[in-house]
Amino acid sequence: MAMWVYVSNDKDTPIYVVMGQRQDVSLATARTNNTYASLTLGTLPSYEMKLLYRVIAQRSGNDVVFQEAEDFRGSGISTLVSSSALPPLSDNNLWLGNASGVATPVTPSGDVTMSNAGVMAIASDVIVNADIKSDAAIAISKLAGGADGSASQYFKMGNMMIQWGIVTLAATSGDTAYSDVTFPVAFKAGSTPVVTANMDSGFGVSANMLAVIGSGNPSNSGFRARCLDRDGVSRNFSLNYYWIAIGLIA
Repeated sequence: MAMWVYVSNDKDTPIYVVMGQRQDVSLATARTNNTYASLTLGTLPSYEMKLLYRVIAQRSGNDVVFQEAEDFRGSGISTLVSSSALPPLSDNNLWLGNASGVATPVTPSGDVTMSNAGVMAIASDVIVNADIKSDAAIAISKLAGGADGSASQYFKMGNMMIQWGIVTLAATSGDTAYSDVTFPVAFKAGSTPVVTANMDSGFGVSANMLAVIGSGNPSNSGFRARCLDRDGVSRNFSLNYYWIAIGLIA
C-alpha cells in the first residue's frame, strides 16, 4: 500500500498523510500502479498542500514494514531507503528480492561461502570437471604432491590412471639403497600397476635400478625401488630416480 505525505501552510498541522487507494501483491506493481495521477482526492484538509513523498509499506502478519519512499519535492524523483527502518538482519544474511519483489533475508549457500565481512570463498570439494575450462591449461606444478613427499603427480583417463614422481636414494656406504614409494592415489584394489623407474645418469655410478616390493612385484598402493652397484665395490652414492606407474582406477 502507498501513503502520500504532504506539507501544508497550516501552522498547527504542517504534515498530512493521505492513505493510498489500492493494494498490490508486489513491490514492483505497487510502484507502477500507485501514481499521483491515479489519486482521487475529495476535500483536502488544507487550502495549500505540497506533495513530499510517496511511501510504500508492506503488511507482514500483524506488522507493517516500510519498503521505500519516493521523493516528489523537486522535478526529479529519487528513491530513498532507510536501513534503520528495516527489521534486524541475522548475522551473515543478505537482503534479496523475492519473486514478489519484496526484500527478504537470505543466508548465502551453495558452492560459495561468505563471511559477515563480505569476503567470499569457494567451498571445499565443489569443483567438478564441468567447472574447468577446456583450454584452462592448468600447470602440472599446481597439482598436489604425493604421500612420499616428492613432486608426485597423476592423471586419470577413462578407467586408467598414470602417476609419476621423483625420489632420492641416499646411502653413506655399501652397495644398496632403497626407498618405499606410496602412490599419491591408490590403484584399483587387487590390481597390479606397471611400474618403471630410471636412474639420473649424472652421478657417475655404475648401477642398476630395480622396481620391486615384497616378492618383487609392485602393489596397488606402492612399490620399492632399489639401487644396486653392479661392480660390487662399496662406495657412497646419492641418486635420484624418476618413476612412472600405469594401472586401473580404484
